Amino acid sequence: MGDMKKLIFYIVIFILVSLVVNGQNIIVLDFEYDNGDITLKDKIIKPGHFPDRKLASREGYKIVEISDKYEVLYSANFEVPLTIFTDATTEYGEIKGNIIKLNKTEFSLVMPYFDNIKEIKIIDKNQNELTSINLSPKLSPSKTTALISSLFILGLICIIFSLLYFKKFKSKNK
Repeated sequence: MGDMKKLIFYIVIFILVSLVVNGQNIIVLDFEYDNGDITLKDKIIKPGHFPDRKLASREGYKIVEISDKYEVLYSANFEVPLTIFTDATTEYGEIKGNIIKLNKTEFSLVMPYFDNIKEIKIIDKNQNELTSINLSPKLSPSKTTALISSLFILGLICIIFSLLYFKKFKSKNK
């Protein structure tokens, strides 16, 4: 009976940890930059963690999440990745570097998702609004992700029960 109590304890702990890990949703926004114009290509909501905004740029563009009550839910600065640093070796074995400046690129931003989000705005360095993304038809987190997480937990529980069963079976046969 002691093994069964341990098993139940470990299953409960595992489920609680799984719920904490999957407890936060993020929104991933894919953008296209073309000579100063930023346009949204795609958006998706999924479980995950967003980057610490303390690590974000202090300059550049600003992205703002606004609630249905017109309150700022989240904001962070970002820079569009327009510079590529390259290194190459010459035929004499010397390493030469180069910088490539881009006029067009694609990039993604990851932000926390809030249930009461209404829109997302992108503001340039001069405080001009470049893009406004209306999220009035509510996006919903992917149900397949929740299903996969649930099946993963169920599979682990089955494996644990199987291992305990075979362990008891082997100990009885000895």
